[in-house]
This record gives sequence, C-alpha cells and structure tokens, in this order.
Amino acid sequence: MPSLTVTPGGDNTERSASERYSREAGWMQRLSNNGSPSTPTNRIVVASRGSGVVRSSTSLPGQPGIVPKQLPWYVSWSRVVVENQLFTTLTTILTIYALCGGDVKLLTTNEPADIYFDGITIACLAIFSIEIVLCTLGKDDYFLSFFMILDLISTVTLVLDLTIINNLILGDEEELKNIRGSRTAKIGARATRLVRVIRLVRILKLYKAVYEANQAKKRKAARGNKPGDDEDDWDDLDVNMRKDQLHRESRVGKKLSELTTRRVIILVLTMLMLHKLVRVDQSQQFKTSADYGADIVNQAFEKLEQYPGNETVRLAYEHSLLQYMFYHNWYTGRASECPGGRLCSNMYESHLFWVGIVSNSAETLSEKTRLAQIRRSTVDEWVRTIDAAQASDVSAWVFAFGRMPQRIESKLGQPWDDNCDTRSGDYFRSGIAVIDEENDEWGVSYAVPCPENLRRGERRKYAPALLVSESRYEAWHIAFYFDTRPFVLWEAAFSLGVVAYICFALCIASLMFSNDANRLVLYPVENMIAKVEAIRDNPLSAMKVADEEFKIEEMNRAKVRKEEASRSWGKFLKDTLLCNSRQAVPELMETVILEKTIIKLGSLLALGFGQAGAQIIEHNMNGIDSACVDAMIDGTRVDCIVGATRIRDFSTATEVLQSKVMTFVNQIAEIVHGVVDEFHGYASKNNGDFFMMIWRMPPDIDTARKTKLADMSMLAFARILGAVHRSPVLAAYRSHPGLQQRLGKNCRVKLSCGLHFGWAIEGAVGSEFKIDASYLSPNV
Repeated sequence: MPSLTVTPGGDNTERSASERYSREAGWMQRLSNNGSPSTPTNRIVVASRGSGVVRSSTSLPGQPGIVPKQLPWYVSWSRVVVENQLFTTLTTILTIYALCGGDVKLLTTNEPADIYFDGITIACLAIFSIEIVLCTLGKDDYFLSFFMILDLISTVTLVLDLTIINNLILGDEEELKNIRGSRTAKIGARATRLVRVIRLVRILKLYKAVYEANQAKKRKAARGNKPGDDEDDWDDLDVNMRKDQLHRESRVGKKLSELTTRRVIILVLTMLMLHKLVRVDQSQQFKTSADYGADIVNQAFEKLEQYPGNETVRLAYEHSLLQYMFYHNWYTGRASECPGGRLCSNMYESHLFWVGIVSNSAETLSEKTRLAQIRRSTVDEWVRTIDAAQASDVSAWVFAFGRMPQRIESKLGQPWDDNCDTRSGDYFRSGIAVIDEENDEWGVSYAVPCPENLRRGERRKYAPALLVSESRYEAWHIAFYFDTRPFVLWEAAFSLGVVAYICFALCIASLMFSNDANRLVLYPVENMIAKVEAIRDNPLSAMKVADEEFKIEEMNRAKVRKEEASRSWGKFLKDTLLCNSRQAVPELMETVILEKTIIKLGSLLALGFGQAGAQIIEHNMNGIDSACVDAMIDGTRVDCIVGATRIRDFSTATEVLQSKVMTFVNQIAEIVHGVVDEFHGYASKNNGDFFMMIWRMPPDIDTARKTKLADMSMLAFARILGAVHRSPVLAAYRSHPGLQQRLGKNCRVKLSCGLHFGWAIEGAVGSEFKIDASYLSPNV
C-alpha cells in the first residue's frame, strides 16, 4: 500500500491537560517501525508532607510535568529518618518494651537489675523525643495532631518506669503519715494501679506503629501498580483482585477510619481506667493480721520495758513475736503444700522476711535491740511445741506454723545485728533477716539481707499504730517487712495478659467496628470517587470503566451459575434443611445504584462530546471548588488528519425508509466508527448522512510516525468501504422495493470519503443554552 507523507500545517502549540492523559501515548509507542516501545514517559512523583499520600502524573517527553516543591534540607532529612525502615523497626521494638518492659522486669529479675532497665527506659525517652521532633519538622499534619498527643502521653509516661520516680510515687515507708499498715496498703495499691493504668496508654503508640506500617504498605502497593496491563482474558480475571486494584483510600475514608479507631481506643482505655481506679480495695475492708499482730507485739514489748526483769512478761513478749514470725512464715508460704494438709501461710501471697527496730538515733536503736532480742531457750521450746503439735493427729493445730531452716531458727535466738540503715540516712535499722542467704533446698533463690534489696513495690512495711504517739514513733518503733513478690508476679503476669488482650482488641478487633460502614458506604463511595477521578483525568476512559464494570457483572453471574450447576446433593440437602434453597434476590443498595449511574453518565459524556469535548469535560470536572459549569472555554489548536464520510443518495433513502432511516444510519455508523477506532482515530461528528473522523497528531511527533498515522487513516477508509459492501445487514437494503424503484435494481449502499491534513481549533461551539464539541478550520 502506498504511503502518504504528511507535513505539519501550522505551528506546534502547548498540549492541553486532556491530551496528557489520552491514550495517544500508548498507541504512539506501538507505531514505531520495529514494534518496540518508544522512550518511556517521564514520571513525576510528589509526596504530600506527612499525609503518606504519593501522587504521580505521567507526561510525554518534552511536555511540562508536575515539578515537586523544593523543601528545606531539615524537612527532607527529618522525613527520610522517620520513614526509614530501620528507624521504624527500632521505635516499634522500643514501643513493645515500653509496653511490657516493666512487667517483664518484675517477672524475670530482681532489684539489682533495675539500673539496666532504667538505662533502656532513658534510651526510649531520648529516641521517642527525637522521633517527636523529627515528625514535627517533617510532617505538616503532625503538630498538635492526635498522633502527636499520643506520642507525648506515651513518652511522658515512661518517666513513671524509672526506679527513682516509682519510689517517689509509692512514698517513703518510714514516713509518719504511713505508720498505719492499712493506709500504707491503700496508698501503695492505688499508686500501683495508677501506674499500670497509665502504662496502658502506650498501647496507643503501638497502634500508631501498626497504623503507619499499614499506610506504608498501601503506599508501596500503590507504587507497585503499573498501568498498561489491559489483558482482556475473562478466564483469568479475578473480580476481587480487580476491585482491590480499583480501590484507593480516599481522604474521607482515611478521616473516617482515624476517627472511628480513635474513639474506640479512647472508649476502651476510659473503661479500663474507671474499672481499675473506681473501686474499693480489699485491704480497706478489714485490718490484716500483720497490722493486728504488730500492735500485739508492740504492747508486749512496752510492758517488757516497764518490767524488764519479770520472766512472765518476757516470755509473753517472746511468744508473741515468735507467733507473729511463724504465723507469717516465709518458708512455709513458699512450700507447695501445708504441713499435714492443714491451713498455713502459703494461702497468702505476702510473708515476713525482716523484723527489727527503726529509730532516728543510733543510741536508742542499740538500747532497744538489746532488750528486744529473743533468748535461744525460748526459740528451742517454741520449735519443740510446733513439732509436737504437728506430730499428733489428735491435738494438731488447725493452722500449721511450719518450720524454718535450722540456721535461721538458731539466728532467732541471737542478737539483732543485721544493720540496714535507710539510704537517705534519716533512720537507723537493726534486726533479723529471715532470707539473708540463698538456699535452694528451702526455695531462697535471691538473698534479701535488708529491705532495700527488694523493690519498693515488692515489699510492704507494717508498724504498730495502736496507743503509739507520733513523738514515740519518730524516736523508735518495731518494724515488720513483708515480701510481696508472689503477689507482684501474679499482678505482672495478669498485666501482660491485659496488654495482650487490649492490643488484640484495639489493633485487630477495633477494625471490625467500622467494617459494616466501610463495606456498605465507604468502599462504594471510594469506588465512585476513583471512577470520577478517572473520568476527570481522561474523559474518554469512561467507556473503558463501563466495560470493566460489565466484565465484573458478567463474571459474578457466571460464578453464580457455576455454583448452582455444581451444587452437590449434600449441599442441596443442607440448604433445604436450613431454608436456604431459595434465597431472595438481594436488593441493590443506593450506593451501588449511584455508582452505576456515575459510570453511565461518564459513558454518555464520552459518547456525546467525543474527543473534541474531552477538554471541556476535564476543565469543568477539575473545578471542584464550584458547581458552576463553564462550557465556553477557549479552543485549542491541534494538528490532525480530518476524515469525512457521506452516505450517497441519503435524501432518497430518507423518503423511502421513513422511520427506519435512523436504523439505517446507525448501522452504517457502527461500521464507520468501529473501523476508525480500530485504527486509532476518533469519531468526532455525526450529522445525518455525514460522519467526521479525526486522527490527532501530538506536537512532538516525528515524520516517520506521521507517515504511519496517515497510512492508518487511509487504510481505515479502505476497510470502511470494504466492510460496507460485505455487510450482510446492509445487503438487505439491496432488495428493498422502494429503493429499487427509486435507484434501480442494482442499488447499493454507497459512501463517499475524503481525507485532509492540517490544523484545526478544537473546542465548544454554541452558547450557554446548547454547545457542540467540534473542530473549526479551513482545512475541515
């Protein structure tokens, strides 16, 4: 076939926005002589600060694209750091530590390891503070946002995990205001609950890490979707995958998701805080045996001070102290079962580990400890009495005191020389430590020679409060220190369980709260938004969107038919028993109706305006700030090949066919438009017997491609003429009696065609009452 060389008929002009998104780039690449793709188009990526949204546009070589705004170096550097995978992984690990580190510390270590955990906590404080500063610099929507408040609260609460701050919250056990054991228990319990509840706020930071990881995954998936994959294979078409590809999170979807999850988080945390704080602690109900026993021992000791030489008084004091110590026996409390299957101290989680005198004067302390010492003979007699009671089944006590290691029982009859002065130096202490050495046989894995060897939350002090004046308490008092580690271990384990549950509830199950709204409203709206944006970017793509939607509908129908055909007898019987054999046809939701309406309107716009009106549609749809329609926009000069086809003897056909003339014209138009579209042209105008077609040429097209484009236009017209004469539908008009009478027995459907190259003005012709998208030029 001879080729026609076409030269430009005018100067190149800047291409409109509609041309940048038309399919010319795709077919112009396929028009190269060797069939290989031409130079790739330029891709400009613009990242919105802090929004996590990446917008990209594609422009042909030589065309102006979207130029990213130059950001200050500190903003770019901050964004690179906070979005770095290693930095995100580090902050996530530290967040998990901040959430569970305190409980893990209580479960696995003892007081000497606190300094290392404090170091890690300080590192978390530093890194989280740096993260807040970097996010403030690198993200526009971060400052004073929900996530910033979240980060600030989570970071500030880390201070509560520092040992020195935690001890300040729990208070000094030697202070006068805490002399009553019940008050000490109440303050300690409330402070511990407060710290644990505030620690739950750090779950918000973990949620933020999960949320940002999901957003990064979505951005990566969006960048990985490459255009141009237009395979028309229905067998391989996965409907769900196609919907996922079309779905892109919109601004309204992002906002709704954030608000829903945010309110769920606040609701759950508020419920947890109220549940833990607004309740009466069991320690406030009755006075404990530790409180009551301390008063009994103190009264016996005061009487001994009055009558130091009275044997009966001394025995009464020694028996009361031994009974107190064995009733709260540390070793029996750690035993797997009570002696003889009776009641014993292992029913409780706190046991005595240190007893002595506390004083603000060293001389007073030395005087009182000499008087408070138990004689060895009294200890031996007490031990023999316990053994005799436990050996007899008839006279055995209901509550079994149990025994202590022989070394400790011997130590009870020795001077109180375990000196454990307070670290502040305000008080002196001297007494007896029950677990001062490790003993695997008796379950002592960590020696506690002084109260400070246990954490402040792992011990509890009881002191006499009955008939004790404040001045006397400041001068000296008997002190009993209990080991509460079993209780603390259980509390830490339960706290980890609560954290795990809340993480599941907030980070996974909370997403189910908005599932119905997303499925019924949000996702359909986002699909509509995606389709409107596609039509706005390229109005002629509305036809393709309609085709894709039609494919999905046909695939769903085929799937239903296939399931019905392959339903087994077991499935049939099950559906019959469950009354599911005849399911009602689901009623279409309003969102689905609206979505299909948008597709139809877009298709009608593309059909009505055509290529010449694409710029008009795009111009008005991009003006989202107003509902005003501005159809009378300036025309655009383009270089194009103009094709014209006219139906011969049309006036005669109109007189003969009457009402069927529309069918006659549309049958010819179907052939003409179909062939032109196949050869990358556009149907521009239909006017009765006249059809106008356009082959547009980009300004930067080279001569070889112009030649090929001209060849395709000529080939298209040759194919049109051949198709018209071969069409069995149009062949029926040859035997039409009316046409044969007017045009003769050899009448045929005949077309006259013409081609011309030159410039034309593309735009709207008319007024605000009626417009036609067309091309105006002497060449047309």
